[in-house]
Parts: sequence; C-alpha cells; structure tokens
Amino acid sequence: MNTNPTIHALFRSDDADRIAQRESLIDTLRGTGSTERGTRVVRQALRRSLDGDLAALADSEVAELAVALSDPVVRDACLATAIPTDSPLAAAAFHLWCGLTRALPAPERAEPAVLAAWTAYVRGDGATVQIALRTALDADPEHRLSRLLLQAIAHGISPEDLHRVASHDVIGLCHALQPGGGR
Repeated sequence: MNTNPTIHALFRSDDADRIAQRESLIDTLRGTGSTERGTRVVRQALRRSLDGDLAALADSEVAELAVALSDPVVRDACLATAIPTDSPLAAAAFHLWCGLTRALPAPERAEPAVLAAWTAYVRGDGATVQIALRTALDADPEHRLSRLLLQAIAHGISPEDLHRVASHDVIGLCHALQPGGGR
C-alpha cells in the first residue's frame, strides 16, 4: 500500500528511552485506577487538547492516560469523541490519540491507536485507518477492539451504521466537554 509518510509519522514511536521510562511508570500505576479516576484523567487531557495544550504532557500524565484507557469502559466511552466528525472535540481527541500512540509502549499503545483508527474511520479517512489499525495490532496482536473494527471494515459496515456504538458513552465522558455541558 502506498501511503503518505505524514500519516505514518502520526503513529511513529517516540524516543525508546522515554518510552521505557513511561513503561516503568505504567507498571507502577497498573491496578491503582478506577473507572471514575480514568474518566477524570481522560476528560482533563481532552480539555487540554481542546485548548491546544498537549505539547507538554508529562510522562506521569501519559502513564495515567495509559492506565485509564486500559479500562474498557473508559476506552469505549472515548469512541463518542469522534462524533460529530467535524466537531472540535473529534479533532482534539484524534490529536490526543495520535500523541499517546507515539508516547506509549506496546501493548498500551494499542488503545489510543484503535481510537485514532475509529476516529479516522467515521470521518472516511481510509489510509489513516489502515495505518492506525496496523499500529494497534503490531502493539497487541490479540487486541479485541482493533480486530472487531478490522472485521467491520472487511464486511463493509459503514461508519454511519457504527455510530450507535460510538454514542454508547455510559460514563458521560463527552457530556462535560460539549458546549454547554459544563467543564
């Protein structure tokens, strides 16, 4: 497949030494989170991304986000950030997912990579979907959500048909990030 090198750069890993530091932090934090804490951590990062303030995420914040996204309830709620596709939240979330994919070690990088793939899929960006899914499955070959999305694509399920899945934000992650939803 001939794809734009800029797309590959969205998902290329950061410096190996920094990733190793973050991996150590993730190992320390693993098992200490809760869905409520994960929701707060992700919501705060999304707010920062909406404000254009993600450049300086500390390694500890990256590790906390990895732990938060390892909770399937939090990760699945993040699917809702992609809709509507032309919203500032969708753009900010995609920026966050790509940054986390670059910043995290395997297998943790599979979670933000599949979220980036989902965001690209619902907006019709097939090349980015393929690279993001390949990144997720390289990080975790058994990653369930990545495999499900790959199967949906292979079976021709349209993004519109999958919108119901993305709107299943049972923890209200996105509500506070929408205009008038409260911060």
